[in-house]
Amino acid sequence: MKTSIDLELEMEVDFDYQPAERMTHNDTGCPEDIEINAFKIYGCKINEKLFDKIMEDHGQSIEQQCWDQVEDDKTERQVMKAEYRRDAREDR
Repeated sequence: MKTSIDLELEMEVDFDYQPAERMTHNDTGCPEDIEINAFKIYGCKINEKLFDKIMEDHGQSIEQQCWDQVEDDKTERQVMKAEYRRDAREDR
């Protein structure tokens, strides 16, 4: 017998973020980008075939969640920077 079931599993996604680079006289620049490198499920790396299948079926959703993390990190850095500036002004 066989059956199909849907499980909700928390995955750890390893990805690289490349910020946008401005075009210069000598360089064409590039838009910001992310690259999904690997997944871990319950702390275990998955093989390339399963990685490819997950990306085929869920790649857009995974990439969107990575972009959301990038945006959250940017916001957090902006808040920290603003707090630092405020504290520096108050210390004068």
